[in-house]
Amino acid sequence: MGTADDPEKMWPVSDMADAMRLIVVTKKRLLDHFAQTGKSKISLRELMDMCSDFPEENGDFKSPPLLGVCGIGKKGFWSVVNGLTNMDQGKRCNEEWRPRLIKVKRNWGI
Repeated sequence: MGTADDPEKMWPVSDMADAMRLIVVTKKRLLDHFAQTGKSKISLRELMDMCSDFPEENGDFKSPPLLGVCGIGKKGFWSVVNGLTNMDQGKRCNEEWRPRLIKVKRNWGI
């Protein structure tokens, strides 16, 4: 198995954004966000986590962290989700993303 199929492998944020073919404004907002936080690299798992909502203790769901990024609304969120879905991440990464995608769609009522 190659290193590209490792959900923990760190990738330059700009390369990841290019590979996902994000809409221009979403790419800019994501790059700005990571520049402000001092991160130049991100793993696929980290990006997947940013698109996932997590249950809170009271049973409600917390919004996906990606929606907390300045300038990323629903359109930008779905640009990233669709980018992760349409990009061939390798067998292992694709298998990790599929169940998350099902949850994301279910939580959004899709």
